[in-house]
Amino acid sequence: MTVHLEISRNEPLPPLRRAPRRLIPLVAPLVLAGVAGTALGLWLDAPGPFTVSAAVLAITGLGAIGIEIRTRPRRARRVITPLPEIWTVTDDGVEVRTAESRKVWNWALVRSVAIHRDRYRLRLNDSGHVDLPRPELPVPDALLDDFLRRRTLLPPLSGGLLPWSRR
Repeated sequence: MTVHLEISRNEPLPPLRRAPRRLIPLVAPLVLAGVAGTALGLWLDAPGPFTVSAAVLAITGLGAIGIEIRTRPRRARRVITPLPEIWTVTDDGVEVRTAESRKVWNWALVRSVAIHRDRYRLRLNDSGHVDLPRPELPVPDALLDDFLRRRTLLPPLSGGLLPWSRR
């Protein structure tokens, strides 16, 4: 059975959500600066008011620098208007076409497939990946699932012991 399935999208898929990066809170540099200022005052064997002044100056100065670095505007990125995409899945591979470009991936390059809510993530032999949009209708989606299982890129539904990814 040959397959020829076309999936149209008006814009590319959004990136998959990643776990948020843990950023050092703004309070951490202020606390560190206060400790450093106090230590400097004590090391210099300064009287009480000088120690407090050094700590406040250090907290304010380093805190302001930290806030400036964290909140400065990033370089403006060039806005690119997305072009409609047409994805074609055949027995030979996957192709994506826009008005300006065409890209083809042969099935021999695909090591395994992960299913997500809105896409199939095709993992390639060169550690890259391609995000193939899932069809919006259930029949083409089931057809594509079955096709990928027959190519041993998805695990079998029966839970058999056959290897299902090419490593």
